[in-house]
Amino acid sequence: MREIFSFLQIRLLAAFAALVLIAGAILRIALFTSFSEDFNWRFFAFLRALFLGVANDLSALSYLLIIPAIFILYFNDYFYAKTRGKIYLSIVVFLFVFFVFFTAIAEFLFWGSFHSRFNYIAVDYFFNRSSDNNALFNNYRIVAYLSAIAAIGASSLILKKSVFSQSIRRILWTPRLRLALFWIHVAIAVLIFFVYSPISSEDRFFQALERNGIYELFSAKRSGRIDYRSFYPKAPREQAFKIAINEAKDNNAAFLSEANRDFRKTISVKGDEKTFNTIVIIAKNLDRNSIGENTPYINKALEESFEFSNMRSTGADRTIEAITLSVPPIAGEPIARRLKNGEINSWARMFQARNYARLFIYGDYGFFDNIDRFASLSGYESIDRDHFAPENINFETKQKLADEDLFNEAIMRADRFYAQNKPFHQLLLTSSNEFPYRFPSGRLNDANFSKEGALRYFDYALGRYIEKAKTKSWFNNTIFVVVGDSDLEDQNAMRRNSFKIVSFFYAPKLISAGKSDILCSTIDVAPTLFGLLGWSYESRFFGRDIFAMSKEDGRAWIATKTLLGFIVANGDFIVLRPMKAANTANESVRRAVATYQTAFDLFDEGRLLTPVDRL
Repeated sequence: MREIFSFLQIRLLAAFAALVLIAGAILRIALFTSFSEDFNWRFFAFLRALFLGVANDLSALSYLLIIPAIFILYFNDYFYAKTRGKIYLSIVVFLFVFFVFFTAIAEFLFWGSFHSRFNYIAVDYFFNRSSDNNALFNNYRIVAYLSAIAAIGASSLILKKSVFSQSIRRILWTPRLRLALFWIHVAIAVLIFFVYSPISSEDRFFQALERNGIYELFSAKRSGRIDYRSFYPKAPREQAFKIAINEAKDNNAAFLSEANRDFRKTISVKGDEKTFNTIVIIAKNLDRNSIGENTPYINKALEESFEFSNMRSTGADRTIEAITLSVPPIAGEPIARRLKNGEINSWARMFQARNYARLFIYGDYGFFDNIDRFASLSGYESIDRDHFAPENINFETKQKLADEDLFNEAIMRADRFYAQNKPFHQLLLTSSNEFPYRFPSGRLNDANFSKEGALRYFDYALGRYIEKAKTKSWFNNTIFVVVGDSDLEDQNAMRRNSFKIVSFFYAPKLISAGKSDILCSTIDVAPTLFGLLGWSYESRFFGRDIFAMSKEDGRAWIATKTLLGFIVANGDFIVLRPMKAANTANESVRRAVATYQTAFDLFDEGRLLTPVDRL
């Protein structure tokens, strides 16, 4: 064993491992002594937490050491024997030590604010900068300075004992041996990833104390989950459920099982159901402020459409789940990015029950944001960029297709279904009106890489699509729904006017032109469309039929990753923040808490999206 540790690379990696374990133990001692309310009688429980914490840190080490192992095992003895090799190792050591110190101090500050190790709230602060978390980042800048000073001292000690000592003569110079050690390390890390789960106690305080913060940070990034009940204002469960039901109840709605909090409701409509084709277009970054000189076709279409001029998106990249699932935002990553398996109770199931063909068409790769998987689980046949025939692609970037190609594919597929005498429902997600704002040349005079140019191109492509659709036999029996995805300028902000989007129903032969300024949400699109079709159905929709709402009923839910907003027609604007108290004496606050809490409970228990049978 002593022979192995005489090698420079092994000594350095061992020093890194020891540093992580020591820093983890010191951090747990600091957290326990600073934040434990019952220091004396919980001391023995803390000793157990310290032991389990070391076990969790050892697991995390298998991941943390992969990157430094790459840098340390890559070079041979000739490189390390020279001055530049010693400088190189000094930089690697300093960066790793700085990383360990920074995360330890940052975790201590984070715990002081949120009483938790790193979780998805930390992910939001680190990766989704916004005005709401700049104050915390100012603290982290100070942490960075302090960590740098501490890292200089610790790195000097490690380097003095390893790099600048006589042990420099003992180096793993054999390439095969270095490569074998690295891949053994990777294999162990992969094995731990699949078979290991953090060891922890049932007590929430000690459970958090025992976890490894870095592991939890990346685990939270992968899962996208925030535990609402741990971080946001709460209400008694039965009371919250009753308020949430009242928020979602239309005149023709009846909840089947209020007692067991199932949230299943039936919508009963008299008369014959209509089987119009429906094409729903989710337009990227199409907010109310976009409408004007850059959107001549949309301006014209609004004159022939029924417009919802006060509709709000539930948040950046949440529109697809708001429309298809009719649920308010769940704190953390959008639902569409989290789901991996199991059927989903989306509105596509209602179309499926009526023998509609159902297509989701996207001009981007759906794999990267899990959109294709979400669409398939929701009951759609998913058509992303990989499914476009090469001859049907006229313009492409490395990732996206032009919206013209998306709309051409939609028309071609609609023609096929019409030829089969089959009603169809299509959900289209555009991509040209987002970064890098590329579109085909020769269409407009605007240059590429321009937001204004991309907006004008989307307007052009949409107009060309509608005009082409007008020549089809199925046009007069089709409802087009256009909904903006999010407010381009407000994706990380939270204000009363945030996420105000374009939304209109276009079907000149079926729907009279008009406008509603009722405050509403994208979660209301599905109930409103089904109301126009005269459908009776069973669902767990939180949304309501806008045509059945009065102006006083207006409300909307808007959210970032961690801020949960609620806008009310009476002028109230509520924002629920992690670890911040809320005035539950205010009726609007109670409504906000009840809806967000109930939606989280149903989702977390796996009941929100469970399919229900058609009546």
